Amino acid sequence: MLYAEINRTVPPAQRLLRPYGLNRLSHHPISLLIKCVYNKIGILNGLFMRKKTLAFLALLSVILIAGGCKKTIKFGIVADIQYHPGKPLGTRYYNASLDKLKEALARFNQERVSFVVNLGDIIDHHVQTFDSVMPSFKALKAPVYHLVGNHDFEVQEGNEDKVLPALGLKDSYYALAKGSWWFIFLDGFELRYPFPADEVLKRESETLFWRLRAQGKEHAQRWNGGIGLKQIAWLEHQLEEAEKAQKNVLVLCHFPVLPEAAHNLWNDAEVVALLELHRCVKAYFCGHNHAGDYAFRNGIHYLTFQGMVETPDQNAFAVVTLEKNAIRVQGFGREPSRTLEILPR
Repeated sequence: MLYAEINRTVPPAQRLLRPYGLNRLSHHPISLLIKCVYNKIGILNGLFMRKKTLAFLALLSVILIAGGCKKTIKFGIVADIQYHPGKPLGTRYYNASLDKLKEALARFNQERVSFVVNLGDIIDHHVQTFDSVMPSFKALKAPVYHLVGNHDFEVQEGNEDKVLPALGLKDSYYALAKGSWWFIFLDGFELRYPFPADEVLKRESETLFWRLRAQGKEHAQRWNGGIGLKQIAWLEHQLEEAEKAQKNVLVLCHFPVLPEAAHNLWNDAEVVALLELHRCVKAYFCGHNHAGDYAFRNGIHYLTFQGMVETPDQNAFAVVTLEKNAIRVQGFGREPSRTLEILPR
């Protein structure tokens, strides 16, 4: 068979790699980059001459510098909306949250986020209030993922079973994969006070709550909650699966676990210990503490987002971009912007 005939049977991208000895190195960074560009813009056809090849490589270097083939995930974050039509209480302006939420959602559409996360406490009192807040999310051009918070369950007695359907949730905790990231959404109010109706969760809640009270722990508060044994086992399984799939992990929950504070999850130390066992975990995002907070320990970023309900006219929300080596938080209103470096663990 003539060389020209052989050459026609080789994909253009492979022919371009051959002179540089990269055609057999399918996982070489340059090889992967060239193939990426070829697949995206199809400009390699006919690049057989050295002059054109060099011109293409020059273009390739520009694309590399600009991050043309870099995969990122951008999403929106809101925390502690706590809307209800009543009067303000202290620094909490419940009635102002609806307009703040609409402003945030409009910005998310403008930023073209892939999805939005609500970190919990979307309402404050009365299960009917969900009907006033949830329709606002229909303005989004991207899906929204909800977490449950303590205020979401501060509804009239006997209406607790209406909370998850109101949020469009089948399960109170769940996980999903997007690109190179694994997102784990936890239910931090599974154990709570007043104790849940489920006998197993009730027993676990009582045991944990009263033990913390006896130890004088400052986070043994009725406005906090905990994660049950079954969910802990599920979390461990998710982390193991993420490691097998070589995914980075972002854990999300309504309640903080670090730094140690009065607003923390009841079994915060247990969750932190589990996360630190898995190198795939890069960050833990939460709300609940309206002032916000931050900690960094053993390669994991623990970021608490500020509550939207605070102040009469200053908003608080963020757009998060997940990159290969960093998590970039673009804050709006009271939420500060920051860059969280992803370090090897």
